[in-house]
Amino acid sequence: CLSVELHCTAGQLAKARGASRVIGIAGGADKCKWLTEVAGFDAAIDYKRKDVTVAQQLRQVAPDGIDLYFDNVGGDILEAALSSLRPLGRVVLCGAVSQYDKRSEEVRGIRNVSELVMKGGRMEGFLILQYAHMFKRATQELANMHKQGTLRSAEDVVHGFDNLPHALIRLLEGKNLGKQLCKL
Repeated sequence: CLSVELHCTAGQLAKARGASRVIGIAGGADKCKWLTEVAGFDAAIDYKRKDVTVAQQLRQVAPDGIDLYFDNVGGDILEAALSSLRPLGRVVLCGAVSQYDKRSEEVRGIRNVSELVMKGGRMEGFLILQYAHMFKRATQELANMHKQGTLRSAEDVVHGFDNLPHALIRLLEGKNLGKQLCKL
């Protein structure tokens, strides 16, 4: 079982490579609906819900836990995933967008990192530049998947150089659906 936020490419790649179940995490019912109905995820968790926590939702959709978690948000959502990690589970860290707009004194570490020790789990950073030697092959494969309709994407476009700050704010507030772009 793989769990990812709205970094839907990772989830779709996992599904295409045979993951038995892929769960997405997104902010809002519309984004969750897009993940399940368009991107083909098996389930989606809405981290903005007020009536139930992310950890509770994870337990509902993955009662046996998760084997792999692709994280680009950090914070409370990462902690919920660590709590749901299965023995020998893996966590891939790609970003921490929930922390980017915080002052240094507001940023906090992971409070339940001991979950990795107790479960024999592994957490590793993922930096795209480490895989530069694979860019050509990956670009071709992703383009083919997109042409075949097995890789879906959404774009949220704002127009004009003056709207660059607006685009960034939309991204940090989670108001975008898919890639946040600014057409100059």
